[in-house]
Amino acid sequence: MTTIEQLKDTYRFVGEDVEEYLQNNKDLVDILMDAVQPIQKIFGKPQLLLEVIIDNDEELKDYWECLFIIIKANCTLKESLDKDDQLFTEWFEKYADVLDGRLNYIVEPTNAK
Repeated sequence: MTTIEQLKDTYRFVGEDVEEYLQNNKDLVDILMDAVQPIQKIFGKPQLLLEVIIDNDEELKDYWECLFIIIKANCTLKESLDKDDQLFTEWFEKYADVLDGRLNYIVEPTNAK
């Protein structure tokens, strides 16, 4: 079983709320570690960040928060779209039911053309 401290060896935590979010969603820790191998297989050695994104629409009385894996990959925009589809199929899809909107990912190509 992976610990939050072990995640810090692989992911850079953006903001203090990441650790608290993981404390409240402990099942995500192993899922995040399971993501590393397919991410590296598909993207090489990208920079991996974790950030809690909060959408608080007071007008709609809607509050939503989600932990995002931000994959900073050395690829073009077109390549990132293809690789995004591959990661969805090879990793994310198998967890979609249990994640229930608590975890998602985004690919940020660093060589966007």
